[in-house]
Amino acid sequence: MAELLKESIIRIKIQSKQNIFIFKVPERYEEDTFLNSLADMISKNPSVIIIDGYLVKDFEFAKLCNKIKLLAAEFDCTFLIKGRADIALAVDADGVLSDNNTLSPHQMRHMLSKNSLIGFLIDNKTDKIPTDTDFNISTSNIDNNIQKAKLI
Repeated sequence: MAELLKESIIRIKIQSKQNIFIFKVPERYEEDTFLNSLADMISKNPSVIIIDGYLVKDFEFAKLCNKIKLLAAEFDCTFLIKGRADIALAVDADGVLSDNNTLSPHQMRHMLSKNSLIGFLIDNKTDKIPTDTDFNISTSNIDNNIQKAKLI
């Protein structure tokens, strides 16, 4: 019963946000410009922010995520990090989004707090949907650095 309640609360938390965005941090970026653009986009509607920083050095990405965590709190957004449970733990993000190229949701769950959201990104129709996630999403491109995602 407790697990079912937890899943319902998580689904409501994710579904109540009108937009789910995955932001890819480019290898070279100007931090203030990136943060201002992010703030402008999320200020218009409550959002789930998922940051993908695979092109950025770990320390630099962790510093950026600390700033994004503050921004997400200011605009009442859920803040997730794609594929990096270590950084999500370090910056106290709301959770992580895994895919076929990262640790499994099961492995991430062992790294993070029990209240962390664990999601899975379905990239194509052949991806097996894991059963040990709080939510699963699929995406469509908005542009090269932003994807719009939907809960499935």
